[in-house]
Amino acid sequence: MTSPRRAITVVTGVLLGAVVMLPAAAPAWADDGDRVFCLGQQRSRLVDTAVMLGLVDRVADPAGGVHPRSAPAGTALTLERWRSEEGDDFDQACQALIATVQLEKSGRAPGPSMLTTVLTLLVPLVAGSLLTWLIGLQMAVFNGRQTLAASLRASARLLRNEAESLVAALTDPRGGTVPPTDRLWRARADLVMQLEQVKALRAGWDAPRRVAEKLYDKSFLDSFAVGRFRGSDEGRATAEGDAMTTVENLAQEVERVSLALQRPFRRHPEMRESRP
Repeated sequence: MTSPRRAITVVTGVLLGAVVMLPAAAPAWADDGDRVFCLGQQRSRLVDTAVMLGLVDRVADPAGGVHPRSAPAGTALTLERWRSEEGDDFDQACQALIATVQLEKSGRAPGPSMLTTVLTLLVPLVAGSLLTWLIGLQMAVFNGRQTLAASLRASARLLRNEAESLVAALTDPRGGTVPPTDRLWRARADLVMQLEQVKALRAGWDAPRRVAEKLYDKSFLDSFAVGRFRGSDEGRATAEGDAMTTVENLAQEVERVSLALQRPFRRHPEMRESRP
């Protein structure tokens, strides 16, 4: 299964690629071309356009001067001076004039290119789909880890229950036949199987391997040796305490692994540290 970190990398890469494909901003010399066009043979049309946009008033100037409406009354500026002092208004009028000329030549209003249109629609769609996929992936990872954590706890609880039943039979003062250990060993095998799943899922964690090794260690087997439960009441009590302490310690380690599984998007250095 793809990790959330890798999924985030994929989403980021796709979005950056889409941004790179978007048309780049026009270079500076393109603005110079617009100004040459507007201040050349289109001067009179530029004034007409600026008047229609409400940016300037006409003045009686054979050179085609204008009176900016934001300037004091009686102010008359040449087009070059107007561009220098009120560049934004000039650029607005110039761009409007260029759009008008394009409309006249093509018969349709100027608009974004096909690539821009497609990307404008595609980028949000792709981003939304990838985000939905990423959220679904995170939920799948989270739910899977929750299920495995619950299975671990159930196996540890079964091991504890079987250990208690076996110890109760071994410490029965009435004695009798030796109780079978098969159920305890099956519970141990089930818990080890769950730990193997954790090891496969989180290869960098040392804790699951460490617990599995303790379950098959000779000291665990010795804790339930029949001979330890034969003898005095004090000896049986000591053997019972040692056996159940061993099982409880293992159950606590399993609980730590389960808690770490329930937090799949956090770092867990404690799962990698060796413990005595």
